[in-house]
Amino acid sequence: MNRWFCLMLATLISLIPSALAAQQEDLYTGTYTHVASGLVLAVMKLPDIGYEGKIAYQGQQYLVSAVRLLGVLSGSYTYEGHPVSFSLARMGEVYYLTSDGVSLEVTRTPYKALPAAPVVTQAPAGTSTGPAATQWQQRLAGKQLLYLYTGNGYSEKSTLDLCPDGTFTAGGDAHYISTGGGDVFTYSGDDGTRRGTWQIAQQGGSPVLRLSFGQGGVRTFALTSRQASNEIGLDGKRYFVQPSGICR
Repeated sequence: MNRWFCLMLATLISLIPSALAAQQEDLYTGTYTHVASGLVLAVMKLPDIGYEGKIAYQGQQYLVSAVRLLGVLSGSYTYEGHPVSFSLARMGEVYYLTSDGVSLEVTRTPYKALPAAPVVTQAPAGTSTGPAATQWQQRLAGKQLLYLYTGNGYSEKSTLDLCPDGTFTAGGDAHYISTGGGDVFTYSGDDGTRRGTWQIAQQGGSPVLRLSFGQGGVRTFALTSRQASNEIGLDGKRYFVQPSGICR
């Protein structure tokens, strides 16, 4: 009886390190894969509360930093010069990677550093990715985009000069005339001159124009071709393409 008890006690003691290791295992250190898109995220816990790693997508790698808040891993990386936020959440035994409102169910495996590859940290202003984006950049660099609208007593004009050095200048004005009840009301407004940097990128497989304003803020416009060679579409609106008198 004593021998059996000693044997059981020794077995239990031998299991303690494994149990402690299981308790200490971090739930988010690992490599996460979404097979359909080819996206891979590899993160590991730092000695403090932070995490670091890389995310690989479409042949490019981006540095990742994250922290664990309320049981969810919240992180960010820089894509084409702009911060992109993401979250990694565990629901039961399933992990979900969410960014820009899109959630992907990912498969977790033990942490393994991604193969060595050039890491993209920030793309210079005016750069592009993909052949379609490159064609758009070559077409629009050094051009002014002109938008004109007139209807029902309202007129609007806006210009956007896209310089080859990756900077832009935007301006415009609007006028409104109302003749209700025999009275004439006239409004004229000028939205001022705004400057910043521009770049063409591909988003969801389609080219977009991204403007980063010097005062802060980013706007993205979907780019489409039109039948006339001197016209393009920005978010469905017609813009005329002409040489810029501002860019040098």
